[in-house]
Amino acid sequence: MQIKKFIICMGAVALLGMAGPSLAQAPKFFSMLGDVPAMAGLYEVPENHLFFDKPEGRIAELSILMDGVSRADVHKYYMQALPQFGWIARSDGAFLRDGEVLRLQFEGADMMKISVSPRGK
Repeated sequence: MQIKKFIICMGAVALLGMAGPSLAQAPKFFSMLGDVPAMAGLYEVPENHLFFDKPEGRIAELSILMDGVSRADVHKYYMQALPQFGWIARSDGAFLRDGEVLRLQFEGADMMKISVSPRGK
């Protein structure tokens, strides 16, 4: 468990270095996913969030407004950022870590969902 915390801390430090001045001032994470960094230009829509913490693992779905960022920008950011937090990219665009799968799902030009669920769900 200490190793996992160390990896997460090191990922946060690395993000500060690659993100430039906007993240260097104060790294931000999503309110319900404290281990997933919030890219500049992404804003939560909390009234649409869903979260369950079960013995099999957490199930979370966050609604995100994309303001001034493209799908390509978001994809590039998370392909660089998530591996620093222990997430492994899969060929289908999802990320795996510790029995969980994280997905980025785009809805229209300015909305997306970030979901985390136990593998196989």
